[in-house]
Amino acid sequence: MAVPEQTQDSAKATKPGRLVLHRVFWIVLACFVAISIFTHDANDPAWTQWGTGPTNNAAGQFGAYLSDILGFMLGAVVYAVPFLLFWRIALFWYQPPRALTGWRQAAAWVVCLFSLASLLALHQYQPGYGLDNAAGGLFGRTLGLAMWQATGLIGGSLILGTLFVLTFTLASGLSWPFVLERVGRGLWLGFTGLQAICIPAWQNWRAKRRSASPMTTNAASHASVRQEPVMRE
Repeated sequence: MAVPEQTQDSAKATKPGRLVLHRVFWIVLACFVAISIFTHDANDPAWTQWGTGPTNNAAGQFGAYLSDILGFMLGAVVYAVPFLLFWRIALFWYQPPRALTGWRQAAAWVVCLFSLASLLALHQYQPGYGLDNAAGGLFGRTLGLAMWQATGLIGGSLILGTLFVLTFTLASGLSWPFVLERVGRGLWLGFTGLQAICIPAWQNWRAKRRSASPMTTNAASHASVRQEPVMRE
């Protein structure tokens, strides 16, 4: 009976260590992916670009290949990948109460990225990565073209936009009434603050303009002349 207890105790002792290593792995991965994507150079020799020149990517040759492949697949949506990785890290300490968990959340984020890439491919034109239109990458170009052929531009945009908002809400746990309330409160505070600044400034400007007006000055002088007493001998 002593051996299983020792094994249990050792497992409990090593569990916090494994948890720390797990978090460190995700933090290092997110930082490396972010550096490789945000320092991407189209002239770096990579998967879609042949060359023998120096690599300008801050993450080296591997970072150049990684950013090039992700950009080829997702287009401009590739810049959202580091934020999703940091979101994954934030889940170690805080889990939104309304958000999906586990593989359901990961699947929702994937669908969200693909729908956004398809929307970009439908409404933007940006050649690159060896594609005639790389705004949404290969995935966005393929899915966007399929939606366009099936439902047209307006129908495809409505379906993809609804899918993007739905999956983003489910994956992040965002409460739209809360967002609308905060936005409305911010707009109201901004409007009242601007009103409190502009109205006194407008009144002061009008007062100065009236005091500096020639007609006002002449009227004041005439009034003073009329009020002077008449001296009789």
